[in-house]
Amino acid sequence: MSPALAALCKARALALHVFGWSEAMSAAGLAPDAAYLIRPDGYVGCAEAGATVGTLEQYLDTWVLRPRTGD
Repeated sequence: MSPALAALCKARALALHVFGWSEAMSAAGLAPDAAYLIRPDGYVGCAEAGATVGTLEQYLDTWVLRPRTGD
């Protein structure tokens, strides 16, 4: 997991869960070292194979998901 991805999740108040890789994940169609944003309805909103923050940040900005303020 990249420090940039962890920082983005913290800034956007997104829960970050890191899982060890298994062959069952491969069989399910997941990619190693990838980041998946799961929407509240259970669907994958964004999948980033390289787990870089650019695509995820663009997705969040497109859907107007901003950091929480005033907590």
